[in-house]
Amino acid sequence: MNNTPLLSLTANQFALSKPLSDDIEFIDTLLGTVLSQQEDVEVVAIARALYKESDEDPRRLMERMPRLHDPRIVVRVLRAYTLLFQLINTAEQKEIVRVNRERQARAGDAPRTESIAEAIQTLRCSGASAEHMQAVIDRLDVCPT
Repeated sequence: MNNTPLLSLTANQFALSKPLSDDIEFIDTLLGTVLSQQEDVEVVAIARALYKESDEDPRRLMERMPRLHDPRIVVRVLRAYTLLFQLINTAEQKEIVRVNRERQARAGDAPRTESIAEAIQTLRCSGASAEHMQAVIDRLDVCPT
C-alpha cells in the first residue's frame, strides 16, 4: 500500500495537541492513499494543487486550472475535500472527548468548570433572575461547526 498524503498536512505547526495533530496527519495520509487507489489521478492532482494555491486573485484560478471548467471533475474534487473536512471534524470531536476525560480525571468528583451548570450557578450567585437567564438562553445561537 502506497501511503501518500492527500495534502501533506502538518497539523503540529498550528499549536494543536499532539494527539489531534497525529490524527489529522493520519487522516490526510489514509484519505490520500484511498483516493490515489480509487480516484482518477487528475482529480487527486487538482485537489493537491488547489491546496497549494496562493494567488490573491481567485478569478485567475480557472485560467491556470482549465479542468475546473468540467463539473464532473469539480464534483469529485469537492467530494474529496468534503470527506477530508468531515473526517477532521470527527478527529476534533474525538479530541474534545479526550480533553474532557482528562479534565474530569484531574478534577475527580469536583463540579466541572466551563459547563452550562457552572454558568447558571455563576449567574444565580450574581443575582440574575430566572427570567434574565431565560432571556440570555433565548438569544443563544448554537451551531455545529
